[in-house]
Amino acid sequence: YTAVDKAESEPELANAINHLAVKNMAEVAKAQQIKLVHISTDYVFDGTNHKPYVETDVPNPQSVYGQTKLDDEYLYEKYSKLGTKIIGLRYFNIFGQGQTPEYAGVITKFLDRIRERKPPIIFGDGTQLRDFIYVEDIVMANLLAMESQISNLLVNVGTGNAITILELAKMIIDISGLDIQPIFEVPLEGDIKKSQADTTLAIKSFNW
Repeated sequence: YTAVDKAESEPELANAINHLAVKNMAEVAKAQQIKLVHISTDYVFDGTNHKPYVETDVPNPQSVYGQTKLDDEYLYEKYSKLGTKIIGLRYFNIFGQGQTPEYAGVITKFLDRIRERKPPIIFGDGTQLRDFIYVEDIVMANLLAMESQISNLLVNVGTGNAITILELAKMIIDISGLDIQPIFEVPLEGDIKKSQADTTLAIKSFNW
């Protein structure tokens, strides 16, 4: 359940899928003594950092989606103390083939508009900072986490690099060759301003 704006409109469903389901998985992992790799998000942070987020930065979610994921992280800590092996991966902004219309990141949405020869739509002023990571790199992070000898860890998974949404839109427009300008609309509810990962821990822990 990954759409931030949809979680805002359906908080009970978001909590059931994002949090209660994770609790069920943690119970199974504990009972079967198996390792669980679970997905968290950069949205546990408030998006106000002037520098890349490190894992020890204090969470302060600004959305229902971010809060459900933070609640999961509290579960990690609880079950880790009970001896369950759990690694939490805080994904930053994923892009790549296969994104569905129900969950399409901004890159996919921009490209869809460009294919129709329409200008990209930017929600907000475009100064939002994002750390985009390719889906195959995300898959590798999951495999490395599962295959590692580490039992318990909460780690950022991003590139460590960031670009503004406006820069992204202009880049895609330039590549398309179209003579258009982005359209600006009101910011999305629950959106964060800045998102950039410090990946030091992931590199150190399982050679990410």
